[in-house]
Amino acid sequence: MKPCLFKKVLFPIFLFTVTLLSSCKKDSTIDIPTVGKASFKINGELLETEVRAKKRGDKFLMALEKYRMSGGEPSPWEVLSIEYVHNKLYSVQRIYKVTSLNTSSPELVTQVSGFFSSRKFYDVGCEIFEVVESDSINNWIVLDGQRNNFNEVTGRFALHMYKVQGCDAEKYPDTLLITDGQFYFSL
Repeated sequence: MKPCLFKKVLFPIFLFTVTLLSSCKKDSTIDIPTVGKASFKINGELLETEVRAKKRGDKFLMALEKYRMSGGEPSPWEVLSIEYVHNKLYSVQRIYKVTSLNTSSPELVTQVSGFFSSRKFYDVGCEIFEVVESDSINNWIVLDGQRNNFNEVTGRFALHMYKVQGCDAEKYPDTLLITDGQFYFSL
């Protein structure tokens, strides 16, 4: 992936997601605005995260974030973003790369998008991963339950991703298989 493409496409999407989700309520155990919890395995290793979510009509987007203290403040260090999830119970929704949505209004399309990133320093993105779109078996999300018109949601997911950007402090291999994903949030 060319650095220019990252600056023009992925980084603005990441910043938009983090900014959009910054108005959520606070969790009492940590001083960051979160609305739920998630867990998933990355190549067999468990990662537990906080969830930020935002409802947009009949869809929602969520960022599953693992935090780290940086300069005395918690900051999202590893982020899995799943966007444009439709409010449909028990229906398998396939996950694609956000660039595959190929429209100026991705919130109007019927595909879900996802990407994963980790940081090297507080403000420097390091590893960026996108969905392996040809893997229709491992890229999905299912909503298992909801209450209050999809303001409280539980679900499951899996993803197969490949690295599009790396750095000298790489933590993950070139491909990620994200399995056993579970999440809940309450807006």
